[in-house]
Amino acid sequence: MEILLATRYTDKTGYTPIHISTTKYRLFSGNSMGIRPGALFLRRFHLTRQRLQEAGLISFWTDDVLNSRKILIRKEQRLTEQFDELASITQDERQVVLGVQQLLGAFLMLAMGSILACLFLIAELFGSINN
Repeated sequence: MEILLATRYTDKTGYTPIHISTTKYRLFSGNSMGIRPGALFLRRFHLTRQRLQEAGLISFWTDDVLNSRKILIRKEQRLTEQFDELASITQDERQVVLGVQQLLGAFLMLAMGSILACLFLIAELFGSINN
């Protein structure tokens, strides 16, 4: 959720118009483990996890992972925005060399006009000879 808020709703100055609760309930796929009930190491495991949590290491590590992911997504977004800007600039300013296929209609109109002009010229010549 934090990644989504940071990448979509946070501006360049770091302002987020959405309130996030101070109580954090993080759910990641690595948070759950399958441990057999009554395992000998279960108490030791719980104590170690509690010490890590009380020391703030779990929150620190999780925040570090989330922040690095946020930074990566923002960099990707900036790169795509810059690429889109460059692509639009090059498409607008690029000159295209026209080939025969693009100018075929113009050549056909020119040929039809020339043929029609020649026909009228021949008609005028025959008309002036008969008079």
